[in-house]
Amino acid sequence: NKVESIDLLPFFGAAYKDQEGYLFVPDGSGALIYNNNNRLTAKTYEKALYGFDNGTSDKISGSAKATSATSENQYMPIFGASVDDYGYLAIVTDGAARGTIKANVSGKYTSYNAVWSKFSYRIVGSVNQTQKDGSDRIANIYEHNMELNHDYTVTYKFLEKGKNTYSDMANLYRDYLIKTNGLESRVVASDKIPFYLNTYGYIVKTKSFLGIPTDTKIATSTIKDVEAMLDILDENDIKNVVLKYDYWSKNSYFDKLPTSASVENKVGSKKEMLSLKERLEQSGGALYLSVDLMNAYKTGNGVSSYSDVLKSVANTVLRQFVLKISDSTIDTRYGAWYLIRPSRLSTYYNKYLKNTQKVGYDTLSFDTIGSYLYSELSSDGTGRNFSLKIIKDLIGSIEERTNGLMVTGANEYVASFASHILDTSFRNSGYDLEDVSIPFYQMVFHGYVSYSIGASNLASEPNIRTLKCIEYGAYPQFTVIKENADEIIGSRVDNIFSPDFNNWSDFMHTQYVQVNEALEDVQNATVKSHEFINNDVVKIVYSNGTTIYVNYGSNDAAIASITVPATGYYVIKSNGKTVSNVALSD
Repeated sequence: NKVESIDLLPFFGAAYKDQEGYLFVPDGSGALIYNNNNRLTAKTYEKALYGFDNGTSDKISGSAKATSATSENQYMPIFGASVDDYGYLAIVTDGAARGTIKANVSGKYTSYNAVWSKFSYRIVGSVNQTQKDGSDRIANIYEHNMELNHDYTVTYKFLEKGKNTYSDMANLYRDYLIKTNGLESRVVASDKIPFYLNTYGYIVKTKSFLGIPTDTKIATSTIKDVEAMLDILDENDIKNVVLKYDYWSKNSYFDKLPTSASVENKVGSKKEMLSLKERLEQSGGALYLSVDLMNAYKTGNGVSSYSDVLKSVANTVLRQFVLKISDSTIDTRYGAWYLIRPSRLSTYYNKYLKNTQKVGYDTLSFDTIGSYLYSELSSDGTGRNFSLKIIKDLIGSIEERTNGLMVTGANEYVASFASHILDTSFRNSGYDLEDVSIPFYQMVFHGYVSYSIGASNLASEPNIRTLKCIEYGAYPQFTVIKENADEIIGSRVDNIFSPDFNNWSDFMHTQYVQVNEALEDVQNATVKSHEFINNDVVKIVYSNGTTIYVNYGSNDAAIASITVPATGYYVIKSNGKTVSNVALSD
């Protein structure tokens, strides 16, 4: 028998069935599991740190990867417990890339409520084998290069009596990141909060030309379109726009690796792009040109399928697929693609950085790298812990050579170097064992990094997203295009189901005004505490004294001497002034 994994101190700090408190797990933005919640039919909480490892399987017939598309990542290598008046925060300080967080409540297997860590000593990869009868068989093989010399370390930090809440854990972890992980304040506070505008320059769709299927480039937001959108935002007094520009360069739309800084002709010219950059900066915003340098949808541009892409445990090219959430089978509408092997990432990122700096682009946005961490199990591959070190060193080096870095996600080893993080999680995965989601991730980074919690125009209830922004200290984000919105249907970005800028400009103004009046005073303040007053009302206190109440209920809530309006908020600013309003729907 061979050791595959090790559970470390599974009952350390466990609470007995008569003890009150909760377990904290870093699922999504963070989640609490109340002690003795009597959810005995729920599965054990067991989830890998930093998300699914795309390097372990070349074709998945099970549900692991498809399920991961509907659940949240664990972005931080931490867990904790609050028991009566005491508690602790555990930080996986070494070996986290192979770590898993587990938790159980009393009554399931034992009488204890416990949360702990597990480590994969040997990672198992799977390979699809086609049999003589045409059926598929999944073969499991151990990784070739084990990380035998890597330490696995968990540091337990004990909380003082009476200071054992998840807010205290967040403050403790922030201090840890400042001291050890390069976290420093990159927030530039102004008279108004940032407004995140995410737009796509062009898409590619297969069209019929004289009866022949032809890939056709379709402009969705040219540089002139972006200028027009900025004019409208300017009229609505939204000037400090932070623009994330996707699919702006040649070959950037699900094509070859886009290491060039050449602007796609359908989008505009280099001169126009530099002019757009200058305009945004003069109005208090910034231009972040976005690129994905981890996914290669075609070979070429210096990328070889032999030496540059991820290999499987069987030393074959490891293909990636889109899986259907419904049955976990491959979605045949989309072709397979490749991941760049970890050892080659720095080559392409440095090449791209060099090309953009030549032109004069000094604020960059990187997709995928913030939320993807994969191992390479081949004979000459790279273990997941070493992949983490490669990415962390790379991001740290890039941050030093730019004037701002934007990422999506993002795992803490990347987030610590960012100026802006888009699409931070604002919920947990909703597992049966979990009781409530908390903004732990945002509590750690607020005042040091600016962030959003996803596009409001893609939310089912935009007014509730307004309240979430205020509760989580996040800034408004809209993912929109200016033209050809109907062409999005059936494209590879058809998840952007409501993208027409013209339909959202009024609501953009409404939401921005409300979030700004609530958060303008706390841009570079840290979150001191977050607590649930009742099932509908939460209270957030910032380091500068600002206190915010958010009411998700359908009735006004009387809290002490104030009244928080239904589906609204109440802000007591550091200067004593108050703001009370109702989040308006679209």
